[in-house]
Amino acid sequence: MTLTVVTSQSNGSGQLDWEEFQGLWEKFRKWTYIFVKFDKNKSKSLDHREITPALTAAGLRVDEFVIQLISMRYMEPDMTVSYPGFLQLLLKLDTMILASHDDVQLRELFRVWDALQSPRVQE
Repeated sequence: MTLTVVTSQSNGSGQLDWEEFQGLWEKFRKWTYIFVKFDKNKSKSLDHREITPALTAAGLRVDEFVIQLISMRYMEPDMTVSYPGFLQLLLKLDTMILASHDDVQLRELFRVWDALQSPRVQE
C-alpha cells in the first residue's frame, strides 16, 4: 500500500488528499473492469495471451520487448499475472508515464526503469 500512496500523492506528505484518493480509486475501478473483462477463462489471473489486449484496453501500446520485461517482473512461473500484480503493473506504468512529461515511448521508459531497478534484464 505504501507504493500506492507514494506514487499517487503529489505534495510529498506521504498521504493522499481527497482528490488524489478519488483519482486513484477511479483508476483501480477501471483497471479492475479491464482485468475481469480480459480474464477470458475466469482463472482470476491473466495468462500471457490475455495481457497484451488488457494493456491495450488500458491505453498502453506494448511491443514484445516490453512484454518480456513485464513477464520477468510481474508474471508468475505459470506465465500468469494475478489481480494484485496487474494493479501494481498498471500503477507503475501510469507513474512512469506521468513522470516522463513528454511523448517518450513506453519501451524507452522501460529501458530507463530496467537499468535503474533490475540489472538482470538486458536487451
